[in-house]
Amino acid sequence: MTGLLAPVFYWVADHWMHAPFSRYVNRALMVSALLALLPYFLKNWRLLGMGWHRTSRRDLLLGVGISLASVALVLLMHQLSGSRQWTGQLTLKTALGAVVAALLVSPLEELLFRGAIQRSLIVRLGAFAGWLVTGLFFASVHFIKVPRSFQPDPVTWLSGFHSLGLALAPLGRLETYGSAFFCLLVVGLILGWMAVRTRHLWLSIGLHAGWIVGLKCGSSLSEPTKRASDLIGGSDLLSGGLTLIMLALLGLALWRFYPSQPSAIGD
Repeated sequence: MTGLLAPVFYWVADHWMHAPFSRYVNRALMVSALLALLPYFLKNWRLLGMGWHRTSRRDLLLGVGISLASVALVLLMHQLSGSRQWTGQLTLKTALGAVVAALLVSPLEELLFRGAIQRSLIVRLGAFAGWLVTGLFFASVHFIKVPRSFQPDPVTWLSGFHSLGLALAPLGRLETYGSAFFCLLVVGLILGWMAVRTRHLWLSIGLHAGWIVGLKCGSSLSEPTKRASDLIGGSDLLSGGLTLIMLALLGLALWRFYPSQPSAIGD
């Protein structure tokens, strides 16, 4: 389905968006996954952790607050280390785009990864293995992207299928599994832990949404310096040793605050 949807998205939107073809393929991947699982989501939305309850609003806002605060602390650590410098170039368009992305992506990804995939794996593999495998899968999927340099001319019905092979190529390269991979792994484990401890997705959705807004806005407000490296800062806010340390400390704090063994969402 992705191979067919990507050219259609391009033909419909390119005259006013002027985005690289790779972006349409990446969006088509998400839409395809959503459409394939939509009947299952609609039938089991309460079981998957989307039911609204008395603490849902608190969990949602708490998650947003925690994640925004963690990004602010990461930015401060980068500033103090000299790995990033402040630019202050945040536009209203960027801020609104970050909010829209958070509203769309965070509930969909949490429903897919923590609601459907993690719950199924915990039932089949056990609590720890299901949680860990979901975190690894979550981190890996973020590297399945078509290179921005891929721009077929002209775009045909076969262009989407040609791009899919390129999207999987990063998973076979050793350099893919650097600090950014481990940062995403810790993020996935934190989101998974919060989902199984609260038995709902609202805290995870809040965390995810806050990280999207914070990272997008923080990347506009600052830029890497010559001192930036994978060991200290990394090329972006979601990579490097400082970010990994911050995420590990946050995960440890949340683990201490939400103790005991994980269980399947909705139990």
